[in-house]
Amino acid sequence: MNRPTTLQVSTALGLLLTLGCGGGKSDAPAAAPVERHLDAAALAALPVDTLAAGRQVCLATGYDACPLHFAMAVRLDDAEIALWEPGHPIGILHAQDSLPRALSQFGRPDAPYPTVMAIRKHGNGYEVIDVEAGGYGLVRLDADGAQVERTPLPHVGALATMGYLAGEPVLQDFTGWQSGEPGMLTVRRLKAPTDSIGTLMLEVPVPWMQGGSDAGPSPRPFFAASPLWTRLAGGDLVWSPGGAFRIERRAPTVTGKVKWILTGPGGPPVTAHDLDLREATIREALSGVPLANEEFDQMRTRSDSTVPPLSGFVPLPDGRLLVMGPLAPSQSTTTWLVLDRDGAPVSRFDLDTRARVILAEGDSVLVHRPTASEPWEVIWMRLQRAN
Repeated sequence: MNRPTTLQVSTALGLLLTLGCGGGKSDAPAAAPVERHLDAAALAALPVDTLAAGRQVCLATGYDACPLHFAMAVRLDDAEIALWEPGHPIGILHAQDSLPRALSQFGRPDAPYPTVMAIRKHGNGYEVIDVEAGGYGLVRLDADGAQVERTPLPHVGALATMGYLAGEPVLQDFTGWQSGEPGMLTVRRLKAPTDSIGTLMLEVPVPWMQGGSDAGPSPRPFFAASPLWTRLAGGDLVWSPGGAFRIERRAPTVTGKVKWILTGPGGPPVTAHDLDLREATIREALSGVPLANEEFDQMRTRSDSTVPPLSGFVPLPDGRLLVMGPLAPSQSTTTWLVLDRDGAPVSRFDLDTRARVILAEGDSVLVHRPTASEPWEVIWMRLQRAN
């Protein structure tokens, strides 16, 4: 397996922050899921939260453990948060720390685990899943980041991503694009990182992902719907097909009982300006591995006519869910929804389209965003209900 591709890294970022125990069989009929619809008028009428800037965690300089481009964060336990981006040092943040503490060996050119995709606590140290030329590996570290043991993991697909969700290993994979039919997204809960079979939690089609070669599908259209998913506190799965505003919560198996469904308005129309802006962004991001102009033409002509209405999920430890709305390049902000434990929208807030919420707890969100002087920062922000 080669070094991770742009698609691999981006899908890894989709592994956002256990599983419920199965009960006995019952002859009682299953309760119908609660269904709600949020139309444009109801969306506009939701109470508006504002974001108040709190403590700055770090400012990216390129010489420290602050993420530059693709921030990832996970709460390891009650005392620690891990903050990093693939290919850069992992920072460990304690409540009493003013800055993240970099695990000593991460980020060095000679480090044996240079591209970390996931991390969790392991005894007094840590356990990470990393990618290198030989494929995925499971690396155990001591409290200072020194390697204790490295175990190669089973080979996975070219577009597969391994990670941890709520401390449990998960395998996400895109497959089937060579058949001429739409590709598939599958998500499996693994018994251990060394397991490659596990329990199937999600299997849904990805309409745009077809054609291409054994090395990968055709280039992704500038605007195309892809399924979204995460897990809530207690283990239930939340997912959306991506092409429509539809969110389902269900038990964490591929045939699990659906508990609630929320539908809503579609995304805005894609404009010519949106296409131009998206092309410029992709060209810049892939400047190191440029694509041919014909490939960009194909990505443009295959684009959906509307911006996908949903762009991401961020779960909260208390069972609530943050939902990111459409990301139109010509818009400076995007709207986020706050859903309660039962899937009912309770408020909304706007955030710069370039910013990402990477962790959420209580009334606070951890945001990775650009500053006025250009360096990106990681900062805690507090949601406050406007009067």
